[in-house]
Amino acid sequence: MTDYGEYLGLDLDEDQKMILEMVAQLSSELLAPAADVIDRDEAIPANVRATLAESGLFGLRAPETFGGVDLDDSCYQFSLATLAHGSASVALDVLVQSSLLLEPLAKFALDDEGISAWAESVVSGEARGALAWQESSNSLSNSDLKTELRTIDGEIQLSGVKNWVLGAPEADRFLVLAKEGDYSSWFMVAADAAGVEIGKKRTRLGMRGISVAAVEFTNVAIAESNRIGTVGNGKEILEFISCRAQVGLVALATGLIAAARDAAAQYATERRQFKRPIADFEAIREKLAGAESAHASAASLLASCARLSDGGGGHDRKRLHFGMAARIQATDLAMKVADDALQTFGGYGYSQEYPVERFYRDARYLALAFGGNDPIRLRLARSILPSSDSASRKSD
Repeated sequence: MTDYGEYLGLDLDEDQKMILEMVAQLSSELLAPAADVIDRDEAIPANVRATLAESGLFGLRAPETFGGVDLDDSCYQFSLATLAHGSASVALDVLVQSSLLLEPLAKFALDDEGISAWAESVVSGEARGALAWQESSNSLSNSDLKTELRTIDGEIQLSGVKNWVLGAPEADRFLVLAKEGDYSSWFMVAADAAGVEIGKKRTRLGMRGISVAAVEFTNVAIAESNRIGTVGNGKEILEFISCRAQVGLVALATGLIAAARDAAAQYATERRQFKRPIADFEAIREKLAGAESAHASAASLLASCARLSDGGGGHDRKRLHFGMAARIQATDLAMKVADDALQTFGGYGYSQEYPVERFYRDARYLALAFGGNDPIRLRLARSILPSSDSASRKSD
């Protein structure tokens, strides 16, 4: 497994080295052996999540007030990449809980004892949350929002449907984005609140360890204490979460590339044709070289994204722009390397006898998640075209 500190020449202190070594051990000894079971059963076993919680992985980016360690982003992102080497599904779950939920709560939530107590329970593994932000399309734009707040008989109520909510069936609270007048806001909503209905769990092609379902909110009563941030700052929080999501996908892609590369290299030395290991053949060596080049590129992009976060790196929109560009490159590379690894295995790669078919399915998810690569390509193109119309820019 890659030692990213040495691989990239990162200047890590002893605590950072200890964390990455601990994560690497968990990934190889706990996650990798369980990865096929996680994929087959479409769930992360309770003992695996308990070990992750005991090791502090759900609190890597959470502040001390939440019971976390407030780890720097460079070490955090390469921890995610290392987890993804063992199980991409587990890495995705850790990303959602530790970053996409707890980070915006730490940055934007008001000083509320209830929210802090719940955040602590997420860090300890006793609770799970889910982001309810996507609706009918794969877009994460404010302009697509239909879920809204309305005042009915003097009571503020939330109504709407959110699709593709990661971890919805297991969540006890949702972080929900909704229209509020001409703007948007975020709210914390309990899964067992009156008017909340969680849809049927959807079986997916890849990343099967973390479940997905639609969530419908019908006249759900909302208290002011459930608000995250201030009135109308939904777009600001959305950009922050989107930025964290894009960089997280770069981390998952980096780990998947490394896993596919290592599996292909190992098989190429064991499989023999014409009394020679297939690693001796130029076509196979080209694929392996391409995999290593892709891994170096993805890891370098990830390091750059993390440095922007650790060093301030301008406002969230600037970091989001760079994160989206890096995400497209890294996830495209992950698909290419997974496909090449599958071809290296030949017909065996298409069977469930070896893990490369899972790598391929998991890598395919990365191009569809959190906005999808194609809509993001359009958004990036609009951002650099001098003739872009104001309406297109405003929709972003």
